[in-house]
Amino acid sequence: MRILDQNFREYRFLWLAGLLFFVFSSCKKDKQGAEITNTPELKSSVQNIVLHREDAEKEAITFSWSLATVQGTQGALTYFLQWDRKGNNFANAAQAILGKDISHFAYSHMSFNYLMSTLPVEVASPIELRIVTATSDGAVMPFYSNVITLTVTPYAKELPPPYSQLWLVGDATPAGWNIDSPSPMLQNSNDPYLFSYSGALNAGEFKIPTAKGSWDAPFYRPVTGSPDLSDTRVQLSAGEPDYKWKITTAGTYKVNLDLRALKITIAKQ
Repeated sequence: MRILDQNFREYRFLWLAGLLFFVFSSCKKDKQGAEITNTPELKSSVQNIVLHREDAEKEAITFSWSLATVQGTQGALTYFLQWDRKGNNFANAAQAILGKDISHFAYSHMSFNYLMSTLPVEVASPIELRIVTATSDGAVMPFYSNVITLTVTPYAKELPPPYSQLWLVGDATPAGWNIDSPSPMLQNSNDPYLFSYSGALNAGEFKIPTAKGSWDAPFYRPVTGSPDLSDTRVQLSAGEPDYKWKITTAGTYKVNLDLRALKITIAKQ
């Protein structure tokens, strides 16, 4: 079954109250003679799903349902997938548009992981889902399918940083070349890819070790020896050439390292 990822950027993930206000505001009352004669019966291809980053483009789950019917309307029927945590009675429901006059919809691992982005990662969470049906002409108020239960284990949208602790080592740092007790950098609490050091630096050299007590572990280093401090390029490497940053004037410095972009800023305060 073809995965409908080409519509991925067009998904509308809105809270129920907001979506119903904008989409269904014309449905103030049923039109004369319009009658719901069949509500959808929702099914899913799996009941327990573990989403995987490496399978991002592969099909993860397919939802299928019997078509709704409404007598006395000429409008198309639009289907939405609505979900919330199990037992929440859809009080904080989110939903996504599936399409008009269709009876199935397939999600890839990536697209369904995006839909489940409010769930904790790497944790199996039970959720409840249902189909919401609306008529394009507002002949009847939106109505619901049966409720199904699904257990979902999402993955993190972004890979965790390769290191959770980094340091400065070198004769420019307060600890000197003591690899067993280098000067620590601070990991940003909001973005774990960002590390910083604020403090005194002497005239001398330094590099950034990824492990205490080991000269063989990789280091974050400049891409050339003793570059100008305006050069923001960084490499992660071990062995030779053993490039280092060079501080020419002692003082108080702020060092910011971005592991995601492999960039560093070194500024005298």
